[in-house]
Amino acid sequence: MRAMRPVLMQTISSEDLDEIASSLEKVQVTWATAISAGLIVIIAFLAGRLARRSIRELGERLEIASPDVFKLAGRTAAYLIALMGIAAALGVLGFDVIPLVSALGVLAIVLAIGLQPLIEDFAAGVTLQTRRPFETGDQVAILGMEGTVLDVTSRTVLIESVAGEYVHVPNRTVLDSPFTIFTALDARRSTLDVGLDYASDLQQATQLLREAASNTPGVVGAPAVEVFIHEFGESTINASVWFWHDTSFRDAWAARHAVALNLKRALDAAGITIAFPQRVLWSGEGDGVSGPLG
Repeated sequence: MRAMRPVLMQTISSEDLDEIASSLEKVQVTWATAISAGLIVIIAFLAGRLARRSIRELGERLEIASPDVFKLAGRTAAYLIALMGIAAALGVLGFDVIPLVSALGVLAIVLAIGLQPLIEDFAAGVTLQTRRPFETGDQVAILGMEGTVLDVTSRTVLIESVAGEYVHVPNRTVLDSPFTIFTALDARRSTLDVGLDYASDLQQATQLLREAASNTPGVVGAPAVEVFIHEFGESTINASVWFWHDTSFRDAWAARHAVALNLKRALDAAGITIAFPQRVLWSGEGDGVSGPLG
């Protein structure tokens, strides 16, 4: 802001300052004009307070955006009404407000350019609070950071990360970046990959994996569990188990843990091996000898 002061002063020409000074010299205060100007200012401030309260109450009834948006709109309306009242009072006193308004307009433009990031964050905050892509309490991922939305302010989205840390993400960054809302729907899907031995009966194995995942606590019944053989690896035939669960971070991790335990238990009971990487060493004579990789 200190660096902007010389720029602000340069935006007001000497002619504007001379016109403002000349208007001040023409001001003639009498009892009548003073009382009139005072009444105008009082009425303007009362009207501003009424407008602020009415806009806030309107927002509470409509519920189309966050209450903070209507509080800010009401406060802005009150300031504008107060400024118009002050300008009208100065006019009653004989002050020519046109040069002052012109100078203030130039200053407003310069300030808007200098405070562009703040203005962009504010505009993005209004958009987020109006469109509501997510609500307070939703669990989201923004720029790879996962957490719970605590608040949407005029400048930032406040998130509590899964590690218990508060993170402030600028509103404009949120709007400009892809983000994921984990809790938007009733359930979400996780995938668990299983490496099967090449000697496995794939029909039996996929059926076993499907039944074991379906009977796991925390896995929802619909959509149903699906199992796909998707790759013939160097040492394993790889299967992917798709299962659905509740949307919160903890529910997701708990379901994945329970499914992993159930799949291992079912495969062990059926005598199906979860394979590990192996390397075959061959000397060029006789049968090769296989052993663990490494």
